[in-house]
Amino acid sequence: MEEISLFVVTVFVVGLLVGSFLNALIYRLKSGEKILFSRSHCLKCNRVLTWLDLIPVFSWLILRGRCRYCCSPISIQYPLVELSTALLFVFVFIGLGAKPAPIAVEIMDLVTLGFYLFSAAVFIVVFAYDLRYGLIPDKVILPAIVIGVLYKSFLGRWEDLLSGLGAGLFFLAIIWLTKGKGMGGGDVKLGAFIGLLLGWPNALAGLYLSFVLGAIVSLGLIATRRKKFGQTIPFGPFLAVGAIMAMFYGNWLIDWYFNAILR
Repeated sequence: MEEISLFVVTVFVVGLLVGSFLNALIYRLKSGEKILFSRSHCLKCNRVLTWLDLIPVFSWLILRGRCRYCCSPISIQYPLVELSTALLFVFVFIGLGAKPAPIAVEIMDLVTLGFYLFSAAVFIVVFAYDLRYGLIPDKVILPAIVIGVLYKSFLGRWEDLLSGLGAGLFFLAIIWLTKGKGMGGGDVKLGAFIGLLLGWPNALAGLYLSFVLGAIVSLGLIATRRKKFGQTIPFGPFLAVGAIMAMFYGNWLIDWYFNAILR
């Protein structure tokens, strides 16, 4: 039990560090800066930040959400992305069995853990980037699809490849039916990745949850007059959340649904 607790704490800390990198990735994908080997700096005064300014979550709290040098506000996105990544990494680790000792874990277990941690990071980036900029970055989702195809092919999970293709075609059909008003190309690629990751029928559960969440939030925004009918909102965040929920609860949701129907 103590070993597992230690590994959970380790995974949480690793998640914080990865979340810090994801914040930099989200900004640099938009700004065009080099993603690697580029020093972090204040977006307002351009002052290069030291390690004291870059401790995940804690630096933001200690500095009270302001730059140490020019006192300009620092977006709450930074601690939220870091904390969300850390918590999601822990959930993935526990969900895959929380093996306490790496030396006792088979190589494929580590590969599987790495793939699902990578997928969690992809969803974090998609959620934050699409919410902030209204786009799903190809530089993130296309490599994710390639890695997903390679991973599933290595496992011989050909049905998951078909699931990814089917999900992508589903979103293409929506674009065709709505003449491009209902979805974007990024949603097609993200849908394909979700299909690859979750496989059938969990991919269906993930997409269903995404549309339900999207409808609830959209109606809430309209009810509070923050949006009007006809205005679009980014769908990527809902796809990301729906996929994450289905990663952990897809089987349970499907069993519950069919049990409710068959009663």
